[in-house]
Amino acid sequence: MGLFIQIQDGVPINHPIFEDNMQQLFPENNLETAPIGFAKFVRVDPPTLGVYEKMDNSKGHEGCGCEYEATDDGFQDVWHTVNMTSGEREIKKNECKPDFLNTWIFDEATCIWSAPVSYPDDGAMYVWREADSSWIPTNGSAPTDGQPYYFSLSDMAWTVLDAPPTEEGYIFNYQIGEWVDE
Repeated sequence: MGLFIQIQDGVPINHPIFEDNMQQLFPENNLETAPIGFAKFVRVDPPTLGVYEKMDNSKGHEGCGCEYEATDDGFQDVWHTVNMTSGEREIKKNECKPDFLNTWIFDEATCIWSAPVSYPDDGAMYVWREADSSWIPTNGSAPTDGQPYYFSLSDMAWTVLDAPPTEEGYIFNYQIGEWVDE
């Protein structure tokens, strides 16, 4: 499905228009070439961002990091990215760090925390026990009766998750089985 964009003084305005809509606007035109005041448009997928990259919100339409630029055949999306500042990198690292997993190792290149011991590959289901840095088998999946469960490391069993406190700012700590203040 082709796209077209309106041009005014050589500059694209508004957003791309689908070929079907253009055909309704210009039924006499076969759309092999763009009607006067329009140009063909090519949609380009946004880039896959690196771990510490973000869209450059200082550029593009409504700060999305995407601009429409001229090509030999019309116009296309051009995406702009920037590296995160050191402060933004630290915020991202801290947001992905599990507060209660002190033994886990941070991989700077991927911004991923990993257990110091590899997850067993025997097909069974395990949970991490921080107290002795080990993977503990859960002896099967959680019950499927519709209630929320967590695997209690103290009881070594699936336990119904208590309702959260009514106040804001609590998260459930699966290591200790309690709601804790963020």
